[in-house]
Amino acid sequence: MTGKSVYYNAQICENGHVVNAWIDNYPGLEQAFCSICGSKTLRTCPKCGQPIRGIDRYAMSPDYSRPAYCPDCGSALPWTVSAIEAVKELAARTEMEAMDRTELPDLIENLVRQTPRTPLAALRMKGLLDKVGPLAAEGFKQILIGVVTEGAKRMVWPSR
Repeated sequence: MTGKSVYYNAQICENGHVVNAWIDNYPGLEQAFCSICGSKTLRTCPKCGQPIRGIDRYAMSPDYSRPAYCPDCGSALPWTVSAIEAVKELAARTEMEAMDRTELPDLIENLVRQTPRTPLAALRMKGLLDKVGPLAAEGFKQILIGVVTEGAKRMVWPSR
């Protein structure tokens, strides 16, 4: 049995709103456009065309976290790309040292992927957020909270 067969297919909008985490079982709930933001919905990875991984067929709970990356080709999915771009744009408009700005792409990359460098990236991000004003810090949080790993969330925003 391959890894693909244990997951239902999902439908998610380009901005990351989950329309249906098990579209195979509930095709009547399919939407061409997101009812939350109006963007186009996707059932497959735009890069490789493989179905977006939905809920685990054998999970004891129907909890679902949308993927940040395609497990078949490794490409960032559109909502991940959009969040990374938004964080970079916010950084460009925020009082932030040039050094922090140049480190930000690597930092974000290690926050959205679970790697050995994720804890370090989380600590660096927490330090960066301590340096920017509260409004900018909240902006970064609102953009990143949906795409960073669970471990990074707990480190950067421990009381969320």
